[in-house]
Amino acid sequence: MLRSSDNGTTWYNVNAGLTTGVHSLYNVGEYLFAGTNSGIYRRSFTDLADVSERKGISNLNLFLSPNPTTGIITIHNAPPNMLHVTITNVLGETASEVTNLGAPDFTIDLSKLHPGTYFARFTGEGEVLTRKILKE
Repeated sequence: MLRSSDNGTTWYNVNAGLTTGVHSLYNVGEYLFAGTNSGIYRRSFTDLADVSERKGISNLNLFLSPNPTTGIITIHNAPPNMLHVTITNVLGETASEVTNLGAPDFTIDLSKLHPGTYFARFTGEGEVLTRKILKE
């Protein structure tokens, strides 16, 4: 299994024992499950993040509501240095982007996205925060 944190420019191997083709993916809570010919593979979403992305996270109070959402999602307690939010699907493809934030609370309209699991990647001056979004 490969993971990209820069829209496909660089890819990281996150197999950790997965040696066969993946036929299905499903997420439950903080885990990603992969169905294969040889069984089920489970990996925590935090294990899939680069170590560099986990450094310098200063605001663990950032949260999204409502989550799951049917459209508009509100971001609460964003750090003042948050400059950019990228919404990606589970394949790492960009679905939406918001720039020039600055407010601790703001909304993002996800109503045009298909139902599924997405990730909000918040980037600022030297830090990256990632949160999972469930779109109904």
